[in-house]
Amino acid sequence: MLDLVRMSILSGKKTRLFYIDRLQEDIIPDFSGLENYIKCYRSNFNEISLKRIKQFPIIAKVLYQDLKKINEPISINVHTLDTLIIAMLVDLFLYRRNITFIYQVRDLHRLQISKKPSGYVVRFFENMLIKRCSKLLVSSLGFYDFYKKTYNFKGKCVLVENIPRKAIFQNFSEHEKSKKENIKVGYVGIVRYLDSLKYLVSSLDMFNLKSSNKIDLFVAGGGDKSVFEAIMTGSTNYEYEDQFEYKKDICRLYSKVDIIYAVYDSNDYNCCVAMPNKFYESLVTGKPIIVAKGTYLSKRVEELGVGISVNINSPDLVKAFGQIEDKNSWYNVAKMRLKEYDIDNLHEQYKKQLIRAI
Repeated sequence: MLDLVRMSILSGKKTRLFYIDRLQEDIIPDFSGLENYIKCYRSNFNEISLKRIKQFPIIAKVLYQDLKKINEPISINVHTLDTLIIAMLVDLFLYRRNITFIYQVRDLHRLQISKKPSGYVVRFFENMLIKRCSKLLVSSLGFYDFYKKTYNFKGKCVLVENIPRKAIFQNFSEHEKSKKENIKVGYVGIVRYLDSLKYLVSSLDMFNLKSSNKIDLFVAGGGDKSVFEAIMTGSTNYEYEDQFEYKKDICRLYSKVDIIYAVYDSNDYNCCVAMPNKFYESLVTGKPIIVAKGTYLSKRVEELGVGISVNINSPDLVKAFGQIEDKNSWYNVAKMRLKEYDIDNLHEQYKKQLIRAI
């Protein structure tokens, strides 16, 4: 989202970033270079409730005050269904038709895919609203498949992947590991998939109980620390860091780990089709990644040979840990493939995606 704002500014377009601060961000966004373009509205926007819905017209009115003096055509780029509703309310306030809407999709909320009555209601309203959108921006082609199948979306679709800015990782350096240090698996990001984390911890405990070559755990990204500590009942050594600032901290955090863990429940449709940041962070840091089988993510990982896929709640992960020390293991093959990966081409493709998106 923020890279789209930066590209819009670079292209010479008059640009304004309207940001809803949810007051409970586990990862602090990188607003560098955008200080003169941002307007912030603070609201506890995390819980889905009637209180949250009541805030829509209030936020829309704030945005309306900012846009009403603009006479030229306006393009509003939104990145959730909430903000799409708010943008449409602004359109009603302005009572004009020189506004175009661009809709970003980087996740599917459970209500968007639910088979409960509430899910049908959400899809009904989204179907009406998306018809007003001239462009759909998706971080995974799986999301485009969903919108084409569910809503028969016929507008322009642009793939804009979750690739981190080149400037953030250009000075990334590997931690000098001593022979006495254990390999460390990293779970870096918002701690919200507890079943996934429990699977990782139980697999590490099982492996470390039987192996002389121990593997440690590193977790960073906020969430409820007490919940995490309640999971850590075994003998695995672990380190935990709370909320972090992406631009400032992400290189330091990834320098601590040897393997990136990104195993999410493949029974969750959103997890099946999403392409998370961790995949691209694996490419730019050279860290092998572990993902869930049967997902878009696992398909990409297997095509590039940069990690391994496992079935959640199976012995697969313990087996994968046991293979690490082998000369021709998935881990060593992945490290070799990552060294060969053309990161400059990745960033060049990302730049082209951003240009097509704005």
